[in-house]
Amino acid sequence: LSLDSQLDAPEVLRLLGEQVSFPITGGTSFTYPLTEHANDISAVLSILTLDKLEFALTVSEPLDEKKCREQVKATYADCRAKLPDEPRLLIVLMPHIPGFDTDSFLSALFDEAGNVPVFGGVTTGDLVSTKAHVFAENTAYKDRMVLLALGGDIRPVFAVGSQLTELTQYGPTVTEADGRIVKKVDGMTFCEYMQRLGINPEDRVNGVDALVQYGPLPCRLHHKLDDDDGVPELRCISFTRLKDGSAAFSSRLPVGTRINMGSIQKNDVVESSERCLNEILEKINQRENRDYQYSVLLAVLCIARYFAMLGGENLENTLLAQKIPPELVVNIFYGFCE
Repeated sequence: LSLDSQLDAPEVLRLLGEQVSFPITGGTSFTYPLTEHANDISAVLSILTLDKLEFALTVSEPLDEKKCREQVKATYADCRAKLPDEPRLLIVLMPHIPGFDTDSFLSALFDEAGNVPVFGGVTTGDLVSTKAHVFAENTAYKDRMVLLALGGDIRPVFAVGSQLTELTQYGPTVTEADGRIVKKVDGMTFCEYMQRLGINPEDRVNGVDALVQYGPLPCRLHHKLDDDDGVPELRCISFTRLKDGSAAFSSRLPVGTRINMGSIQKNDVVESSERCLNEILEKINQRENRDYQYSVLLAVLCIARYFAMLGGENLENTLLAQKIPPELVVNIFYGFCE
């Protein structure tokens, strides 16, 4: 279930629970990407069923960064115990909680799950986060992780679409940081780095203003060669603080990470969407998958893409609606992280 954050999530789940007998999972989205108009209010329910497919749904205890590994271990163990064999896919959803280190929970989940592929994201609310929820059974949660494990006859394929123009050929290295807060890069404050690029930072607190200003200006992370899996990793600025020149990011940036600020334009969003969709459709149609019928397409779109599209929000909607084959059941939401 993808639910517009302007709707009353607990009430919608209560009403759905009176109508259906199967478990519901999903989350809220700032807006739904496949409506006719970008800001239409929507609730999208996709029903997944297959005789040879096993489902296991588990919700964590209220998330606590200090108990990260214990909570993830217990949640995964509970989910795994509900399946007769190893899961073939994990779908994880977490609500946006300002200042929360999502990376720690994902890292712990990867350690527990081993080679099981993981897909999911951090659900969005009204951009103040008070309405960001995840769903499990007939309950909406603001502070828990939901884990859906799928086993049986499933062959998941994946594609990642990302495109930005890096503002310089070679970016600086983080030299002082505290979790999500980057204080200095190459010995200068992060705000000084932005000014060198011709960007004037302002005192911004989490919210719409920061997303509008900084959403289209993410930083690409450049890892050491042995850490690079080929998937571009981006971090968006949550806010800047002029008093000490620091910047807060959507997730932690360790000291030693080389970063490069980039710019996302409307054409970047559209081109990366088309390339990503073409890639996933090509994988579906590969020779080794011709004996297998794909029927579901799940996607998470970074909320920064929406703000890069201001004034042309329907461009990505229209492309996806035109290119996605009608035989595929589609469910998409905007996420703070994906």
